Amino acid sequence: MAITLILLLPGACTPLQEDTLHGRNAPPVARPVLLGTTHLLHEPVTLDGSRSFDPEGALLTFSWSLVSRPPGSKKELLSTLARPSITPDVMGDYVIQLVVSDDTQESEPATVVLTTATANRRPQAHAVTEVSAVVDTALSLSGEGSDADWNRPTYFTYSWTLTRRPPGSTAVLSGADTATPTFTPDVAGDYQFVFTVSDGLDTSPPVTVTLTAHPPIHPLPHQVLDAEYSQTLDRLVMVSDNPNALYVYDPVTRTETAVALPKAPTSVSVGPDGLFAAVGHDALVSYVDLSTPTLLKTLPLSIAVFDLVLAGNGYAYAFPGKAPWEQAGRIHCIQLSTGVVTLSSGDRLSSDTQARLHTRGTSIYAGRGILKKYDISQGTARVSDASGSSTDHPACGDLWFSEDGSRIFTGCGNTFRASNAPSEDLTYAGSLPFYIRHLSHSTGAHRIALLSGSSAPDDTKVHFFTPDFLAPDRSVLLPPFMKEGKAYASHGRFVFFTAAGDQLLVILQTSLGSGMPDDYGLFTY
Repeated sequence: MAITLILLLPGACTPLQEDTLHGRNAPPVARPVLLGTTHLLHEPVTLDGSRSFDPEGALLTFSWSLVSRPPGSKKELLSTLARPSITPDVMGDYVIQLVVSDDTQESEPATVVLTTATANRRPQAHAVTEVSAVVDTALSLSGEGSDADWNRPTYFTYSWTLTRRPPGSTAVLSGADTATPTFTPDVAGDYQFVFTVSDGLDTSPPVTVTLTAHPPIHPLPHQVLDAEYSQTLDRLVMVSDNPNALYVYDPVTRTETAVALPKAPTSVSVGPDGLFAAVGHDALVSYVDLSTPTLLKTLPLSIAVFDLVLAGNGYAYAFPGKAPWEQAGRIHCIQLSTGVVTLSSGDRLSSDTQARLHTRGTSIYAGRGILKKYDISQGTARVSDASGSSTDHPACGDLWFSEDGSRIFTGCGNTFRASNAPSEDLTYAGSLPFYIRHLSHSTGAHRIALLSGSSAPDDTKVHFFTPDFLAPDRSVLLPPFMKEGKAYASHGRFVFFTAAGDQLLVILQTSLGSGMPDDYGLFTY
């Protein structure tokens, strides 16, 4: 007599198979599952075959395959893993098949449908929004995209549009459908581009890129250790130690005249009449006629000059670097006609103190940490009574005056009043948000222009402020140095408004990595 055994599996309403006690093997059952609830384009999806089983409990092997895929898809799937993954490459339905085997029999094929989510998150466009360029020099703009749906750059399309240009420009953008188009500005001024990225379903919000094209940098065949400006001559005055010379530069003709100096210079000061300059050296001061230009005389000193002020009273005032104790901390007051040197009275100065002649010509302001006012009306400098700025707002680095002489700017960014009234003189008057390397103020331009003493990127721009409330106006990228078609960043060193305030001269230095032997230049804004 034969006995029939019917196996009823849990959860099944009908018998899955029949077997007899004669030892027939039942086939395994494949049960593929998709893990996760939302399946996004270009994002891996894990398949799970671990719920498959064999009635006799035998170990299973797995065979996954892709039965169908959406039009345009190049996706393949051949795997023997229990939990493989697949990454959809286009939107649509992917029919995935699983067959399991117990080494004796294979299961019936079982399928699961992977449907990519129809919701798409907007991609985002990214680009540097401020670009500096040189007229008639090609450069590449650069943009990229990102996507919360994990779209890769190979799935993006790009679009650049030139939306604004200076009058007279006919420049054309090349490669506007790439991430890195090229552009050659043909007129100085601002060009505006709009950059977007698309993932095939949506387009990113636009990013606006402003390119400022400048005239080419005028290269200088020498370095610049110090510089000042003659408002009378409308000339830039620079000193260099390679070679040892003073240079008078005409911004209109872009030419310069050199005056040989007897020693390496340390500083230069243009007198209040703008016609003469004094140059500091180690144990020497040179006196130069700028209108000729000619070296008139050299005057010996017993100190190395750190900073120098040429006044209009027949004296030059030397501030020492390192000096013997009896001479350190004193201003060396040199009578230009005789060469006689007298020392200032009052409190000692810190070494390496920087100073500036007030626009009225009767006093000098100097100090490190605390500013002091020195009366020079009698020739020899004498500290003014009760003079000194507050320790709550330190003064450090160099200092500059507003054109009318009413405000003092210091390297720390703190500003102070300059007044004949002792109660108002050297009182705190606000601050600028930079450590300042160099500064110029023009009443004609009604602007303050400064170069940051901080590192890049702040020192690759000239920053403008309105003088009334020290409010930021704008920042302009400095033009790059060009070498063999490659751009190198410019770093601002000195800045000067012309006498009328209609132009700004910036002395630049290129990055050390450029390898340029002539790494200084001039830019006119």
